[in-house]
Amino acid sequence: MVKSKLLLLTLLVTLLLSLGFAEVLRMAVIFPGSIQDGDYNSLGYVAMQEVSKHFGMDVTFSQRVAVPDAQRVMTEYILSGYNIIWAHGGQYVGAVKEVAPKYPDVTFIIEDEAPPDPPLDNVITIRS
Repeated sequence: MVKSKLLLLTLLVTLLLSLGFAEVLRMAVIFPGSIQDGDYNSLGYVAMQEVSKHFGMDVTFSQRVAVPDAQRVMTEYILSGYNIIWAHGGQYVGAVKEVAPKYPDVTFIIEDEAPPDPPLDNVITIRS
């Protein structure tokens, strides 16, 4: 699972770089639980670190982000200059649907069974 997630993230970042989306890519990740859970959040954290190491990208994260706080946390990262927001968990899809249209120059990565309907140009879905 972590290898497929890492591969997808690597491909997404490569695509963003090849399209010249931003001179400096900065990624923020929000996790629903602890990155030390030895499970889902830990795997996401490892994938985030590998993407950072592979691309030399500035990354940061917040853990234990409650769903009601997700929009605020994502917006704070965007206003701090992060241009890729990875919402690590299907519980954040609604928050991304609210925030993404307000920031068309920011790329959002969500994990869900299907892309948002209606589609959002700046949202990439990793199928869970």
